[in-house]
Amino acid sequence: MWQDWSESEVKLDFDRMSKHGFNAVRVFLFLPDFMKEPQKVDEGSLRKLDALLRIANETGLKVLPSVFVGHMSGENWDFPWSKGQDFYRDPDMLASEELLVSTIARRYGNRREVIGWILSNELPLYAGDPDPDTARSWTKRMVDAFRREGDAHPISTGDGMFSEGFRPEYLWDLVDWIGPHVYSFGLVIDPIKWSYLHEARVLHAGLGKPVLMEEFGCSKTMVSEDNEAAYYRNVIYTSLMAGSKGFLGWCYSDFSCKGRRPYLHHPHELEFGVFRLDGTPRPSALELRRLSKLNEKLDLSRFAPTEPQTVILLPSYQYINYPFIKWRVDRNECLLVMLDAFTMCRLAGQTVKLLREVNHAGQVTDEVVREKAGDPSGAKLMIAPCPRMILSLYWDVIERFVKAGGTFYLSYSGDNWNIGLERMFGVRLQSKYGEPSIADTDLVELRFARGFSKPFGMAKFKFPVCGEIHRKERLQVTPNGCEVAAVDHTGEPALVTMKLGKGRTVLLTYPFEYFLSKTPISYSTRRYESLYLGLSKLAGVQETFTSGNRLVELGELRAQDTDEAILVAFNHSWQAQKAALSSKLNVVSFTDVETGEVLKGRSPSLRFAPKEARVFRLEF
Repeated sequence: MWQDWSESEVKLDFDRMSKHGFNAVRVFLFLPDFMKEPQKVDEGSLRKLDALLRIANETGLKVLPSVFVGHMSGENWDFPWSKGQDFYRDPDMLASEELLVSTIARRYGNRREVIGWILSNELPLYAGDPDPDTARSWTKRMVDAFRREGDAHPISTGDGMFSEGFRPEYLWDLVDWIGPHVYSFGLVIDPIKWSYLHEARVLHAGLGKPVLMEEFGCSKTMVSEDNEAAYYRNVIYTSLMAGSKGFLGWCYSDFSCKGRRPYLHHPHELEFGVFRLDGTPRPSALELRRLSKLNEKLDLSRFAPTEPQTVILLPSYQYINYPFIKWRVDRNECLLVMLDAFTMCRLAGQTVKLLREVNHAGQVTDEVVREKAGDPSGAKLMIAPCPRMILSLYWDVIERFVKAGGTFYLSYSGDNWNIGLERMFGVRLQSKYGEPSIADTDLVELRFARGFSKPFGMAKFKFPVCGEIHRKERLQVTPNGCEVAAVDHTGEPALVTMKLGKGRTVLLTYPFEYFLSKTPISYSTRRYESLYLGLSKLAGVQETFTSGNRLVELGELRAQDTDEAILVAFNHSWQAQKAALSSKLNVVSFTDVETGEVLKGRSPSLRFAPKEARVFRLEF
């Protein structure tokens, strides 16, 4: 764009976006154009950026410039003068980077068209993935360079939240928002679990700072236009339920430069646009326009999710590099296990959040754990799906939570490093060292004891055995103070529970969620969330709103400045679904914000088209 600059074309594009309700656009400051020499920012490119911001002001668009852009669409471009220096550590390189930042901060620090700065576009793909301490040091240096020039605009990193180095736990106090980039094609096979992926990613990013769904999209080489629009609905309305404060779809328009790199060798990148080459909007653009109209009526930035009664424990080894654990911890595997736990919670109608074991990054000491341990108080149910280890001191937090009335559920993971299982769950371990008890079946069947079939709502429960052979280990136990809620197909204890203080613990002797993470097409055909529904009943979890249909998700959002409340509803299925909106609150009516339709009664029924989303204003 900067080399083939056309002010008239930019004006046409910005006019088109504005007329369709878009209010923000992300632009890339391409490194080869903006810094052609090591100690000089290109004035010609800056003048073009001046013109772009002037056009933005005229059309009412806000701009999010990405500063260090050496990667886009499957190819990297470096500073023309670079000799391969370390982007994050080399003194000369850092001096040039600070010069670029300070120059644009001085020039644009007071520009109202700039709504925030994004430091990069997926920087680890271009500059390499640094260690977390280096990523933090570099981020702080760039943020400080902005602030020294008096620039008070919000700042985020633009890394996409998918690298080992740029972890939000290490950066949250330096940035003003966290922005995941989510491209989910091929990551998850099950269509229902996939449908919850973006919502789970927003929750994972939540560290007390706003979360912006900073990049998502798909190529029309992979999907029809109508199904792309369904994907946009899916991302937008489920992420709204999780508290996302905005959406930047990739990207504005298709490209015509098919002979230019990277499009020559990444041709699918030519067709990510929500507008076609002829300037006409695709259905996905109309979904963004729909969101804009909703925002005009509600000012969605005022709303936030309500506090949940269920939390999923995120082990600290997922974001802290403890010594000598890398060989036994697969972080991508852990995220997929967490996704299964989250999916089952939502299918069971539970509102949920991720609870980090320690609100800290870096070296962990006993003092750090005691002062910054994740606090589950306020929740009724804590879920720990297949943790390889929980910090020794965090078991004290869990015990206090249970004794105060909470319910703690843990599913076993082989190669167990967790202490206190016998004391916390009322069992005696019978496993033999070096001789793991491998599940010798493709399908585990739990048979519930008479006293537990009612709260779990079933007499039998089956789930598949999948994954690596060494991960199919089950925990062998005998009761020693616990109640056996269910035995497996061999008659051995599989689900046990023990009262502890005012609460209870629950242990599943199989890596249930890990098995499901390796199972294709799981939730479309089986109700695996039934186990979680039983856990919520044991814990006394009572959700405020229910739909009566596992595939129709509901999310209550409350205004932070008034007593307003809205309810977001989304059909995760590709088939039409019926639902009945019910609430434990005294809701007088549900008013569709877009159509004005008023639904009254204790449990009004309605029909959802495939992947349909609706937003209701609640009147109490």
